[in-house]
Amino acid sequence: MMRDLSGLLQLPLLTLATLAGQLALTPALAEGHEELTTYEYYVNRCQKGSDREAVVACEKALALRPDDVSTWTNLGVRLGNLGDYEAALAAHNRALRLRPRYALALLNRCADQIALGRWIEAVSSCESALEGDGRWGELSAAIAWYNLGLAQQGLDRYGESREALMQAIALDPEQAAAWNRLGYAWERLGDYDEALEAYRRAVELAPTRSSYREDLNLVQRRLQF
Repeated sequence: MMRDLSGLLQLPLLTLATLAGQLALTPALAEGHEELTTYEYYVNRCQKGSDREAVVACEKALALRPDDVSTWTNLGVRLGNLGDYEAALAAHNRALRLRPRYALALLNRCADQIALGRWIEAVSSCESALEGDGRWGELSAAIAWYNLGLAQQGLDRYGESREALMQAIALDPEQAAAWNRLGYAWERLGDYDEALEAYRRAVELAPTRSSYREDLNLVQRRLQF
């Protein structure tokens, strides 16, 4: 995150000189400026660095500003990417203590709970995300519905999973993974014709995913008997 210096650059030279003199006479202001620049550097690396680099940067940013909700959330995402789901959950929970209805943190917590096989907790987190503040960042409610569908399948609740996945598809019809998991829900519910159509759509959207084609072929063979 680069600082916006456009307003400062538009000041007349006399004003700039005066401002420089004032800063030279006030060390506390200079120290505050340096701390802000350091903090913004760490936030930038937290957002844009590799996962391991980002974890270090996020933690350094949070040491300076422990109430930064977005950075706690970013830390959780990076830890999850590294497979440290317990630490990721702790980071998301810290964000949620600061902003309890933060949809993005709730959605990411749901994903980490799915990764850990904590299906009931994941269902609760995803449902809370859908009832949250609507701040999804780069994600969306469609992904929350999709994750909810996955969590319901972990509990063998295929009817509920089907409904959640249909909601995901209604919001994002191009989400191949949702079509594939919808096919699986229909298959477990015994409706192979619907499963076939859902699997076929997943293959159309993601033709290079071999697992999607295998699911489609399996249902096609079942329908031949």
